[in-house]
Amino acid sequence: MFWLCLLTWFAVPPFGVIEQRTTTAPPASLAAPPPDWASWSHDLPRTSATWVWGCRIAVGEAETTPVEPLGVYLSLLGAYEVYWDGVLIARNGLPGNDRRGEQPGRLRYTFVVPPHLLTPGEHFLSAKISSFHAPPGKQFLDFDAGDSRRLARADVPQTVFYMSLLSGSLPAALLFLGLFVWVERRWEYLIFSGIALLFPILLLLEFSKFLINYTYDWHFTRLQAIVVVTLALAWLLPLFFTLLYRLRLSPRYYGGFIAATLFIAWIEPYYDAKGTIAVILALIASLVLSFKGMKRRMVGARVMALGLATVLVSFILANSVFHDNTFFLSLLGLIITVMGLLIHRFRAKNEEVLQARLQAEQLKGELLRKQIHPHFLMNSLTTAMEYMEENPRQGVVMVDALSAAFRLMLDLCDREVVTVAQEIELCQAHLATMNFVTDRAMRLETQNLDPSRPMPPGVFLTLLENAITHGRYDVARPFVSVRREPLNGSARYHVVSLLKNGTASPRIGTGTRYIEARLRQVFGEGWHLETAVSDQTWTTLLEVPEDVKHPRR
Repeated sequence: MFWLCLLTWFAVPPFGVIEQRTTTAPPASLAAPPPDWASWSHDLPRTSATWVWGCRIAVGEAETTPVEPLGVYLSLLGAYEVYWDGVLIARNGLPGNDRRGEQPGRLRYTFVVPPHLLTPGEHFLSAKISSFHAPPGKQFLDFDAGDSRRLARADVPQTVFYMSLLSGSLPAALLFLGLFVWVERRWEYLIFSGIALLFPILLLLEFSKFLINYTYDWHFTRLQAIVVVTLALAWLLPLFFTLLYRLRLSPRYYGGFIAATLFIAWIEPYYDAKGTIAVILALIASLVLSFKGMKRRMVGARVMALGLATVLVSFILANSVFHDNTFFLSLLGLIITVMGLLIHRFRAKNEEVLQARLQAEQLKGELLRKQIHPHFLMNSLTTAMEYMEENPRQGVVMVDALSAAFRLMLDLCDREVVTVAQEIELCQAHLATMNFVTDRAMRLETQNLDPSRPMPPGVFLTLLENAITHGRYDVARPFVSVRREPLNGSARYHVVSLLKNGTASPRIGTGTRYIEARLRQVFGEGWHLETAVSDQTWTTLLEVPEDVKHPRR
């Protein structure tokens, strides 16, 4: 406490900056502003790699003694020696006459003016600078003076705050990378993991000037790395929302977007502007994709559109501090919003999977009950016994047909998806048994079927059973016909059976509910079922996708 109180007694004497100028012609002495001071430039040199910076400072009477040293902060591209009234007080790097002879200085440098030099009156602060490792025309100079403790602590609060942002993005990146690798291969998880990983990389690159305080020759390498990471981030954003909303990726539009950002990065001279424009274009593209998601009633599309619009407006209004404030805060907010949406979807997906498993067991039992119905089984066994007494050879054929139907049923009932060929084979086996029971020659006719296409088990079988119950038998015509009509990415199946005279319009029953449950289990909501009745026929139109992404065989 004593030392803290003692430090409060020290104070920097009052001072004021009168004027700053530069010259490329080093003066003979730096003890005071040279005679040609008025001819010095107010601008930084654009072509010369050796130059002098000078600053006239007025110092007043100190209010306390002893006097605290005056802190001076300089940030520029160069190596330099600093003088106070011609007295060397600091050196950053080693200025040279050529690139080989120069030792680059730190990008940011804080030093003090000794108290004994802070006498009242006007003083001349100057620096001899060489910038052989900096590109021509890219020079800048930041200057501040005051309490040395304030200057030393100036960047600490901001740096600590932004470093704390790492705790919000790194876990998200690792979480969704793990989900992609070990749980479910959804590409939006991998893309989001990349976005969440690029955020801390960009954050570390941006604030490395505070954390590392590298030599100035690395400055443009760092800026180029920031542009590369920002471009990668901008490219991933619209790709992520395309996958999130299940939209078709247009190579022409996406390639044009990448080409546009690369062209802007090539022609734009300012590094911050390169990244700013690329991210704004990415946000606009992502906002358009979110509007498409809203049109398709995708979960979370409205929230994401609002978040993207907010981030976009904040970027446009505050692009002067793009990488320092608005960018990182807005992007972290966007990452947290997307992470919440993905976690919500993941939980909903898990609940759907659990529900689907429960439903699969229920459907399996329903399918077995439909096939091993006591009435059907009793009639089949009675018919088999009659055949065994009257015509043993036919009796053996019927028993074989009945056992084949049950064998197929037991083989397929545990599956979520079977092929059209397996489903038709099951129908043929069931129809062979029913022909013995009813003493008919009912035929199942197929047209243009693709045997390898997916179909939930028991769908065609249920329609066949409905036809047996409600249909009309005509020896000259197929009892049931199944025809496939190929569409763009899907197929429409026409299942037609003859209708008994006076049969009422079809209504939703156990069979229809079973078919809908099976279709929803396999195809989600991407199917359509429609039934139409005419004077002679009963037609069921079933439209389903031609493929299933993850069928459980």
